Amino acid sequence: MDEQKEESLILRPAKWVIPALSAVCFFIALILFISEWDNGPRWKNNMEKGNDLLQHYAAGQLVRAGKMSDLWHDSRLLLQILSHPVGHAEIPPPAHPPYTFNYVYPPLVAVIFSWLGRLPYAALYVVWILTGLAGSGLALYLLHRGKIGLSELLVLGGYPAFAFSILMGQNTLISFLVIAGAGFFLDKKRPFLAGLILSGMFYKPPILGVLGILFLFAGWYFIAAGLFAGMLAWQVLTILICGIDSLLGWLGVMLQMLSGTHSQNHSLGITWTEFFWSMKIDFPLFRYFVCGAGMLILICYAFRLRRAGIKAGGKEFFLLVMVTLPLLPYAQVHELMLAFPAFTLAEKEMRTAGTGRLPELTALLLWWVSGLLALNLILNTHQALMAPVLTLAAVILICRKERIQPTRDPLEYNV
Repeated sequence: MDEQKEESLILRPAKWVIPALSAVCFFIALILFISEWDNGPRWKNNMEKGNDLLQHYAAGQLVRAGKMSDLWHDSRLLLQILSHPVGHAEIPPPAHPPYTFNYVYPPLVAVIFSWLGRLPYAALYVVWILTGLAGSGLALYLLHRGKIGLSELLVLGGYPAFAFSILMGQNTLISFLVIAGAGFFLDKKRPFLAGLILSGMFYKPPILGVLGILFLFAGWYFIAAGLFAGMLAWQVLTILICGIDSLLGWLGVMLQMLSGTHSQNHSLGITWTEFFWSMKIDFPLFRYFVCGAGMLILICYAFRLRRAGIKAGGKEFFLLVMVTLPLLPYAQVHELMLAFPAFTLAEKEMRTAGTGRLPELTALLLWWVSGLLALNLILNTHQALMAPVLTLAAVILICRKERIQPTRDPLEYNV
């Protein structure tokens, strides 16, 4: 009892640390955003606005010029467009020598941006930001069932990956909405619909493929069925609109990404493979070993969920996504947004609890601070801390969850 009182005295002021840190981070990012803003396609420091968005814009131009196959078979045209001033509407001649950089998104994404690319790039960037903000607001509403206060808004606005996703033009905020929507319908006991919604992240097949396998081992069959049905529908639509050659070309680039032979930005990675790369331990066989070991760990965790009879609810799903991220073959720092649902729900539960939450507070603080360090905003740490810290936070949250909640009937599977 005395220990609980002592912990409560410590936790009472400390449980507001994350909202306070988030508030500071949010206002610093807002000041930098306003001070560096320029009405043109570049920031005042002459950097292009957006990163992935710029690739989508260039891909859209190639599609409009009838050169879709060059996105996956000849990267020179794409690189030429990216190297020109943003908004350049013409297709320049091929460059020499050839490069190894290719477009990594599905053909349908390039087609969508062939329509959106009719806007000036600066206008498209503003539309993209507003879309991401609107999607994030809806996701937060779904996560907290409409009970959103200042603390929840600050935790989102100051989450290290949030500002990065906006500034770099990433599509991760759309993925954040998809994850939140899937969790919402899982809580509504509509797992097949949740799987269909989750397939909306069709542009991230490595993540969806791993999650689909884990759903099967966890006994979450209906969400797995919805996911695979949705993915099949997306591929059929791709063939109908873009042709089988475009689909095969994109799948070839996906294989290059998984094998590590495609151009990748290691400095922003958050997985264990990138962690070992930062330790100068990187060769093909070792990479496959790390990926295989990670997959085996995830399968064991999913099978444990099945043995314990854990149903596919929103919190369980969010925690599974969080556990999966550092064990993937490839994931970058902006994809920490996919773990934000687990983060914000654990943070709110910890903040509103009376006692017994110091382990969660420690895990979440480590998670938040290491996420900030991964952005190189404070120290040149790159991704070296992110994979072990995210894994440690997941282990703490899993252990605490199992400790404070009774085990369900092992025969009560979610099928």
